Amino acid sequence: MPVRDYMRLHIRVLLIIASVTLCMMVAAAVIVWPMILVNYQRIENTEITEQVSRVSKAMDFQAEALASQMADWAYWDDTYEFLKGQQPDYRARNIDQPSTYKALGVTCLGFYSFQQGPLLFLHDPLTGQTRQGDAEASKVFAHVLDLMAGRQTDRLAGLTTIDQQLMLFAVQAVRDSTGEGDSPGYMMMAKPIDDAFRDAMARITHPSLFLQPVTADSGVGNELQIEIISSEQIRGVMLLPDVHGKPALSATVTMERLITEQSRKNLWRILAIMTAFGALMVLITYFALVRYVLRRIDRLRHEVGRIRDSGQLSSALGVDSRDEIGALVSEFNSMVARLAKMREQLDKARQEAESLNEARGRFMANMSHEIRTPMTAILGYSELMADNPKLDDQTRHYLKVIQDNSEMLLRLINDILDLSRIEVGRLSVSNVAVDVASLVSECVEFFNERAAIKRIGLKASVTTDIPGMVMLDPVRLRQILLNLVGNAVKFTEHGNVQVSLSVKDGQLLIEVSDTGIGIEAAELGRIFEPFWQADTEVHRRYTGFGLGLVVSRQLARLMGGDIEARSVLEQGSTFVVRLPLLLADAPLCDYPETQGSQVLHGRVLLAEDNDVNRMLLRTMLEKLGLKVLLASNGEEALEILLGDKTPVDMVFMDMMMPVLDGVMATRRLRAAGFGKPIVALTASAMPEERELAMDAGCSDFAGKPISQS
Repeated sequence: MPVRDYMRLHIRVLLIIASVTLCMMVAAAVIVWPMILVNYQRIENTEITEQVSRVSKAMDFQAEALASQMADWAYWDDTYEFLKGQQPDYRARNIDQPSTYKALGVTCLGFYSFQQGPLLFLHDPLTGQTRQGDAEASKVFAHVLDLMAGRQTDRLAGLTTIDQQLMLFAVQAVRDSTGEGDSPGYMMMAKPIDDAFRDAMARITHPSLFLQPVTADSGVGNELQIEIISSEQIRGVMLLPDVHGKPALSATVTMERLITEQSRKNLWRILAIMTAFGALMVLITYFALVRYVLRRIDRLRHEVGRIRDSGQLSSALGVDSRDEIGALVSEFNSMVARLAKMREQLDKARQEAESLNEARGRFMANMSHEIRTPMTAILGYSELMADNPKLDDQTRHYLKVIQDNSEMLLRLINDILDLSRIEVGRLSVSNVAVDVASLVSECVEFFNERAAIKRIGLKASVTTDIPGMVMLDPVRLRQILLNLVGNAVKFTEHGNVQVSLSVKDGQLLIEVSDTGIGIEAAELGRIFEPFWQADTEVHRRYTGFGLGLVVSRQLARLMGGDIEARSVLEQGSTFVVRLPLLLADAPLCDYPETQGSQVLHGRVLLAEDNDVNRMLLRTMLEKLGLKVLLASNGEEALEILLGDKTPVDMVFMDMMMPVLDGVMATRRLRAAGFGKPIVALTASAMPEERELAMDAGCSDFAGKPISQS
């Protein structure tokens, strides 16, 4: 299609929207901006400036009024004689009288006599007491007299600080009533800038006046600052200087923005006009969009909905015009075709992935079964041989090596299986009531012999606030602890391993600390990666596949917690297991522990296809005092139990056998009314095998390899 056909709708919509936008901008520029931002703001600034300026004038007026009031005393003969030392009772009659300060409206009287020096009297109107401040007098008169000398005047009024308080004061040379002759000194009156003074200033200036002493140099005196507080108020601030020219008093006037209120009314009128005009533009735009865009898009929407509901990506939409929407439909048809092809590819890839996962699962299950089957014989016969009291120490050591390495291989298999199930999201946890303190102690005791051989300390500690029973998965927690404690013992050559159990912030904390070889800081962030081993000469001396930590952390996270690690090279490591503290509603019943071997009585049937394992299990059961009947597959088991009607007290049924497997054999036994306990035996570690066995009717489940304990 030609480009001009694609641009028709674009130009129409663009012209309509541009016309509306342009009209709104012109209206705002012509009407709103000049009226509000220029005229009203200028008027507001002028008014607030006048109000603040009145404060400065009023302050000057107050200073002159105080100076005029003081002139009566400065030209009083008694004051004149007092400064010359000829009126000993002047102070008692005038200065020490509270009525004097009240009549004058001041709290400070000061005198500077050329003969006697400075005198300053400070009156407290609350207590009515008058005290003399000679030290303050020297400082005040020193500054004031220097200013008067510099300005060549015998009279001065303004603001200054007296006795750490800002005051309005006046100073004048004292003379006799004739005004002739030499002056014997100076007299000063001062009143504080207190609430009463502020109220008086507000009455003659503006009701909202707020006076506040300036504590630091805030700028130049008389500088006016205007600040808009909100849409309703505006504020003007001026700094009034003291007699030294430094900012001493901040005068703030807050004024209602009545002019702004008027501007709002005008704005509403303007908005009404703009709304009416905008509504007209919206209507025009709407009808244009409906005609040229919306109806066609609605048809497109219905077509898309039809494809969504049917799920069919093979149909194509019809192109009704050679403009932008027509081009959109064409692009949509192309997209649908690509999606159909991608769906086909994704379905194929998904099927391949599912097949791969199933194959991997079958491989892992078969691998586990094939390895666990001979491991049953290795561990079982090792245990039987270890029970022989005639063995010498060297032979027992060899058996111990076989057992330890076999258990290491089993743990590796379990870790690989767990990691595989974690990756596909098929590993779950089952919370039950557990005595977590006993579980931790059992895991630590498991490594006591290994720690004793290495001559390192191994100890578990439990705080007193640990609850009796906690809801968690004991199998997974035991797996975590065996990994962590086993690593701590393995990597510690000197010192000790400490396992502590505590509660903090609603969490169960298990810390495994050691004084082993430690981990470098650069390597610490990688220890939870699969198959990681620290690449140092020290770590290469130790065996391991690097799966224990990654599986342990994933298990902790499945249980709602996590594992953290900290370490210092050549000083040791600490691993912290954090789990949610979920209290059990009621403690589970404790099963009685068996000590030593027990002698049992009864007859059992053992169905096991592997000759070696069948003989091993027969020997173990007979050592317990049981009579054992043997079957090599499910058919033989059914023949003994259902055909010959041989009575037994319990059946041990291997799940994977030739001819007839244990699952089918169990189902047939239960269907025939066989009610005795059936214990499933399997070398598979997959949870699906347990569920399959229990669903078939088994009473319990035992995984291989099987230990005498």
